Amino acid sequence: EIFGKVWNALMKEQKELFPPESVIFDSAIFKASPLKKLTKKQQEAKDLIISRVMAAISSGKEGQLVFVQGEAGTGKTVLPTSTFYELIRQGQEICGRPLDCHLLVNHDQQLGVYEQMAERLDLGDNVVSKPTSFINSHNPSSKVDVSFIDEGHLLLTQGKQSYQGTNQLEDVMARSKVTVIMFDEFQVLTAEEYWEQEVLEHFKDISKKQENHITLDY
Repeated sequence: EIFGKVWNALMKEQKELFPPESVIFDSAIFKASPLKKLTKKQQEAKDLIISRVMAAISSGKEGQLVFVQGEAGTGKTVLPTSTFYELIRQGQEICGRPLDCHLLVNHDQQLGVYEQMAERLDLGDNVVSKPTSFINSHNPSSKVDVSFIDEGHLLLTQGKQSYQGTNQLEDVMARSKVTVIMFDEFQVLTAEEYWEQEVLEHFKDISKKQENHITLDY
């Protein structure tokens, strides 16, 4: 309430700099902000992801897949940004060195939001990209620490233009010690993104065997 009163007073003084609160709350970058308070279930999922990532990095385990499954509206967007930001902040303290983290998404508008977020929070250069760019610029012989994949259902499952592989998730995993994917199997949009059930279950089984399968609900 106090913030609202202060903001409205500032808006009257300088409308160009202080838009209505509703404009901010409805903006994509606000909704994806890693500084937003998480729900209890989102916080539990975040803590679990961080513990799994840190355990894998500390022990030298590779090929880890954290599969976060949930429908639209369960918080799959704010969860990766919040966890991604926390890992970058805590990496030095927990692992004794900065973690090499990347945030990947195949959606142009969301990519722009994440690029703005990374710039405003000074998270470093080239930490946000499309999966194809990440795959083409990284070698499996020199793996990054963590790759976060938002909207994993949009990953390509066959070659297209600059992507010459057959499954982007498989290729990202080959270049990452730990891969965290947010997936909603009910939002596949094109033929290039079609996931055969057998292939999808294969990746789910990997995460389940590693005790890294997480289901988000309302």
